[in-house]
Amino acid sequence: MKLTKEEIEKQAMSETLSPCANVRRTAKAIMNECQRPNPSVRIDNSSLDALADKIVQAIEAQNGLSNFAAWDEGDWHYIGDKTPGSCMSNGVSDSLLLGRDERVALYVLTLDALNFCFWPTPDRTKIPYEVLAVALRKIVEAWEVDGACAEKAFPLSPDSLAHLSVQKFEELLRPHMPVMLPELEERCRLLNELGRGLIVHHEASAMTMIQKAGGSAELLVSILLDTFPGFRDACVTASGRQAFFYKRAQITVADLWAAFQCLPGDLSAACDFYDCDKITTFADYRVPQLLRHYGVLVYSDALAQKVDSNTEIPAGSMDEIYIRAGTVVAVDRLVDKVKEKSEVADQLNAIQMDWHLWQVGEKMD
Repeated sequence: MKLTKEEIEKQAMSETLSPCANVRRTAKAIMNECQRPNPSVRIDNSSLDALADKIVQAIEAQNGLSNFAAWDEGDWHYIGDKTPGSCMSNGVSDSLLLGRDERVALYVLTLDALNFCFWPTPDRTKIPYEVLAVALRKIVEAWEVDGACAEKAFPLSPDSLAHLSVQKFEELLRPHMPVMLPELEERCRLLNELGRGLIVHHEASAMTMIQKAGGSAELLVSILLDTFPGFRDACVTASGRQAFFYKRAQITVADLWAAFQCLPGDLSAACDFYDCDKITTFADYRVPQLLRHYGVLVYSDALAQKVDSNTEIPAGSMDEIYIRAGTVVAVDRLVDKVKEKSEVADQLNAIQMDWHLWQVGEKMD
């Protein structure tokens, strides 16, 4: 049963338990810690202000936020809008004929469980995010056309994911991937975890899990973190401070919000979250690249040399932590600055800012 907004707010997590608040809190603390002489990463306020002016121009050129940062700009994602084969509505057992909302939710969960580390491949070929998004979409659409007719299980169902082998996973991806994803065994393990978590904790249903959040984006982030250990993106700094980023948990909620806006009528309401402003930017590689390009993030000479020479920065290292923390703080400041400068941007949030920056960065690459 869906809780009302008021009931959810009564159960609201305190700041110390809020996953999104913890991302912001620890990112600010890490950046404060970093601001000693010759910091590894610092934020240049004048460059941030100049970038805010560019973004205001982009928003106003689009007549507001509705067209500012499209989630599916390249038609990469599965939203169940293609005409299915005739067998989708004739003679298929209820257990196989999942609703469109369930299929879309499972697609998003699968995509974001895999949304990390797209390199290095054996031949050093870069695999763009969109290649994976399209590959998974094609796997689902192939099932809609042919698999349902043969009463084959939905390939991204909790049971299918829970029992997925590395070999089967590669067979599913191979026709749609020019180069195979790296770390296939680890990715398969995460999909097994996704399927089993839904089965054990949420009645084998993505929609059941989503409905437990009662329309709260922040609460759904917390549910994802509680259910799936692989989404717990945190580390400990050299000084012993915990650092939380929760990139994939937060981007999953944001992608559900966006994907369900594309669904008709009542289906869209399930992910019409009332508190999307709680979500932070998804601290990864593309957004900090763009922020550095515009001079918002400034690296020390030592860190700049590593980045510019394509030296891999180890996961969990202080260099990586400073870059990710700086990204979270800079994007929040950028959102605030843009809202100060433009009345039409008063509903802007970090999700939309992240999408815009990511898309600009992809076009410049």
